[in-house]
Amino acid sequence: MAISAGVNWLRVWRLKLPAKIRNFIWRILSNCLPTMTTLRRRRVDVLEWCPICRQEPEIDLHALVLCPTIRGVWSLTSLGSYMGSTNSFIDWWNNLVSSNDSTDIKIAAAVLWSIWLNRNDVVWNGKHKPQMRELNSVPKHNYDTYWRKPPPHFLKCNVDAAIFNDPPRMGFGCLVRDEHGSVVAASHGCIFGISDPTLAKALSIREALSWLKELNLSNLIVESDALLVIQALKNKASDISSLDLIVEDCKSLVSDLHSCSFVFVRRSANQAVHLLARAVGSMKNNAFSDKLALLF
Repeated sequence: MAISAGVNWLRVWRLKLPAKIRNFIWRILSNCLPTMTTLRRRRVDVLEWCPICRQEPEIDLHALVLCPTIRGVWSLTSLGSYMGSTNSFIDWWNNLVSSNDSTDIKIAAAVLWSIWLNRNDVVWNGKHKPQMRELNSVPKHNYDTYWRKPPPHFLKCNVDAAIFNDPPRMGFGCLVRDEHGSVVAASHGCIFGISDPTLAKALSIREALSWLKELNLSNLIVESDALLVIQALKNKASDISSLDLIVEDCKSLVSDLHSCSFVFVRRSANQAVHLLARAVGSMKNNAFSDKLALLF
């Protein structure tokens, strides 16, 4: 068994988690997780392909982070679906530890543990749990109730909309911040004739993506408190027919951006941009519908 260099082992053992989860993290970082490729190297007669997606050889980084199904699991957490430019699980873990607080690290460890349990159920019991079920055993924290800085070299764009009457209209706001929490850019606008909250949330994300494309920004994490819209953007099809065209527009815009992911957060984690959207929409004489960008 090869003990990996460059790992802060003291940080691992000090995590306030059940011993079984700490031991599991130790096994991964010690390169002794029995993935399919590892078993093949040990001359076990198994296929090397990932048992979940069956698209790539199952190494630890793929099994726990990069597998398309597993990406969906991570996107449901406050850590988001960003992966960073890493070539090994150890690099991914070290980036995680260096850019997050102890609460996020504990959440990540618990999610990793749950993902591996689900994987073993697929391999040994023929079960395949839905993505949401994989998070059931994760300790419940208020990790998604306040805004968090993005990881190094990423930008986080929070988006929100607010509905107003007399006349019917929506105000929207977008706020981009960097890894230090500093504001990089902001945008806001008002669109008349919109009275449906979900439609307004979807339109606000489309406006944000169009604006981000104009700014030529990359490595983006887009956060919104509109769960149905975020789910529609992550899936191939929307369950809400009225959103289909907007979702397709959003996906088309994303294809023109370099590295862009979507994350659902609670309203309390989206408060700054929510206030911006309400401030813009509350101006009854506000007649503009185009975005205004303020670069800092």
